[in-house]
Amino acid sequence: MQKISKWAQRLAVGLALAACVGTALADYQTLLSRAKAGDQPAQLELGRAYMYGYDGAPKNSLEAVRWLARAQKAGGDYGRAATVNLGILYGRRSFGQPNGATAVKLLEGVARGSDMSGKMARYNLAALYHVPSSEATIPTNFDKALFWYFAAQASGAPEAPGSGVDAQTARSIRQLMAESSESAVEIRGHAIEWVRKAEGRR
Repeated sequence: MQKISKWAQRLAVGLALAACVGTALADYQTLLSRAKAGDQPAQLELGRAYMYGYDGAPKNSLEAVRWLARAQKAGGDYGRAATVNLGILYGRRSFGQPNGATAVKLLEGVARGSDMSGKMARYNLAALYHVPSSEATIPTNFDKALFWYFAAQASGAPEAPGSGVDAQTARSIRQLMAESSESAVEIRGHAIEWVRKAEGRR
């Protein structure tokens, strides 16, 4: 059974919150050893440690991509969480690996899921469209941001522990309803219909 780690509870950069999956791992050296040995949860954690530069790991976007890609390749829940983190990394200029097209492709791929990673992918897509283009690697688009916030809100999955994503989503929706060029009700309807189809609901 998967356990939520202390590492996963810290992952936040602005509005971008990472998918929160992991196992209880010790310090950076132990994490590094386990990742090198092929432990997928450790590879995910190590990639995020390099991404954000915490608990002894130097901030290094190239190493972050390397280890997140390894975790992604192994698939499963950890692989999906790694994909979300890669999407965030490519979607934010501050990580030093800007690639908007790749960020959107990765996040949209996971966003169709009904699990926690799917919810976090939707939230992070919304966040990328919401923040200024000076930080995000895709153009600001309030209508698209509102769509993805509504899609995240419609998810039946729980929020990542400690992320506060549900409350942040609600606040962002209230803010954008005044700025969206389309009817918020119409956008919400499209988002709910998209979620229904994506999650196979009847």
